[in-house]
Amino acid sequence: MFRSGISLIFLTMFKSHTNHLGFRIQLTLTTVILLSAIGVGMIWYSSSERAITQAIEGFYRQSNDVVKDHLDEFFNNVRLIYKQQDLMADELDTIVQDKTEMQRYLTESLRKHPNIEHFYFATPNGGLSLIGRDPDIVRFNLPESYSNYFEFIETERPEAGYLHRYIIHPLKRDNILLNSQEYYDARKQPWFFQALANDQAIWSELIKREEQQGELGVTLSKAEYDQAGELLGVWGMDIDLTPLIDELERIKISPNSVITILGRQGTILTSTRPDHVAAYGELKTIDPQLTPLLYKVWKYRYGHTTDVSPVYRFHCQGQYWLSYTGYYTLDGDDRVTIVMLSPLNDFTSVFMTAKDTAIVLTLVLMIIAAIYGYYGNRYILTPIQRLTNAINNISRGQWGQTLNLKRSDEVGQLADAFDDMSRHLEQTITHLDQEREKTAKLNLLLEKQNQELEARVTARTVALKEANNRLEKLAFYDPLTNAPNRRFFWQQFNEIRDRQGCWLMLLDVDDFKKLNDTYGHQVGDLALQHLVNICNDTFTEPDFIGRIGGEEFAICSLAPDEITARRLADNLLQRLSSIPVSLGDTQITITVSMGITQCEPGSKGCFGIADGLLYQAKQSGKNKALLISLEERR
Repeated sequence: MFRSGISLIFLTMFKSHTNHLGFRIQLTLTTVILLSAIGVGMIWYSSSERAITQAIEGFYRQSNDVVKDHLDEFFNNVRLIYKQQDLMADELDTIVQDKTEMQRYLTESLRKHPNIEHFYFATPNGGLSLIGRDPDIVRFNLPESYSNYFEFIETERPEAGYLHRYIIHPLKRDNILLNSQEYYDARKQPWFFQALANDQAIWSELIKREEQQGELGVTLSKAEYDQAGELLGVWGMDIDLTPLIDELERIKISPNSVITILGRQGTILTSTRPDHVAAYGELKTIDPQLTPLLYKVWKYRYGHTTDVSPVYRFHCQGQYWLSYTGYYTLDGDDRVTIVMLSPLNDFTSVFMTAKDTAIVLTLVLMIIAAIYGYYGNRYILTPIQRLTNAINNISRGQWGQTLNLKRSDEVGQLADAFDDMSRHLEQTITHLDQEREKTAKLNLLLEKQNQELEARVTARTVALKEANNRLEKLAFYDPLTNAPNRRFFWQQFNEIRDRQGCWLMLLDVDDFKKLNDTYGHQVGDLALQHLVNICNDTFTEPDFIGRIGGEEFAICSLAPDEITARRLADNLLQRLSSIPVSLGDTQITITVSMGITQCEPGSKGCFGIADGLLYQAKQSGKNKALLISLEERR
């Protein structure tokens, strides 16, 4: 009954619109699309998509439980150390008072537990004793054989102070001192005061290791008290979480599945996908452009005010994905989010077969539509071809072309309109020719006036540009040395420092007052110009020099490392010593003292540090450069 009604409606519409070409075209396209949609729809609805989706959800739930079990096993092994300490409380009271016993205890604990990266103890007064793996042999120019040694760090007294850094063998007692520069106060560290606020071992926030790419860890700390309840200190250990990536790879449910562990703010802590993990000490964060899959899941999970299902199906990157979201609590309200993703194509071989069938069916329908369209086009295109020939004849100047096409559809209406147009076209063109001659005369006059106006505007623009250049030079550059003045230099320096970090080098001409008193201020000016020229020859763009005082200058350098920065400074001192200021037969050699420091983005104390180093260079004999890097300042 329903089908008969539909057929009757189509038959009525067809009879009432037989003479309309648009209706015929629409009917043809609708028929082809309808046939294709019915064939494809029947194939896809016969598939078992829902059953496959439910099976994947079950796999996800099991995988989430496996991940949690691995995390429990990993962290419980670490907590055993503090439980063992509870059993040896009396012995620990003696160990924390003896420097040698403390080093032995830390070393033995680190050697027995490979997942621990650092094990340390802080005194109530801020002192520190620490044993860690993987010493920085590159930084301290040590042989490769020392890579398996431990690093031992301690304050000079059991209180806050300068750290002594040693390298030790895990099974021997000999220590090799590396440096003693960094000041440290353990009481200012989060793990210290968090431990004091809890009577049990407490996990701190997740941390990343800046020395190596992609490595992740957490800190577990616990306060230690004697029998009288007095604080003996705080134990702490940094745990390396990178072995978890191997476990995540083993439990993936398909080759293209992704398992990711996220922090509370959307930070990617670890992932089975290489382009998600941390790079060069920086943890990546969920981003709609760089991590679109994780962004969609995160927005779905945390973009709603109410709880949503842990299972989420969505479309991204040209295919459908299924995700499952779980959680793992470290301590208190500190938890991580476990996200598992898989493309449905990994499990839908049946759908691929159906897709191939749909393609074949679509091709068959396209062939049928092409045959039908061929005969339909003959009826449609014949009058259009006649119209085209008539238009071509008119374009060659053959007026009076008419079609005389007797049809009542849209093509017939078009032919009648063309005949009317052809009759009026010659009259219109004649009128346009007359108007064109008038317009040509007016254009000649306008062109002449425009040329005169453009010449005056060009001259005025050149004059304004020259005036602006002179004003800019006076506003931003020192008139004596042509170097950026104090205000312009610091403006450029602050932008570069905040964008990418740089080196700040302060220079001061040695005995400049004596030079002025001996040879006069004119010679002093020549000496300053000579210094700027030498600096410009030594430092290349984007490095630049500025005059920030009388005989005081500053250089902003983008040297990639400490070695390059020191080499540039030494080259400058050597060139100044070897290239004197020439005054006829008199040769005057000038020297400078330098203070150099590395500035990271956002740092505010760079000038004070460099100025202090400059003062030390002056006091220690002049004609030298003192340098301090970020690592040395820390």
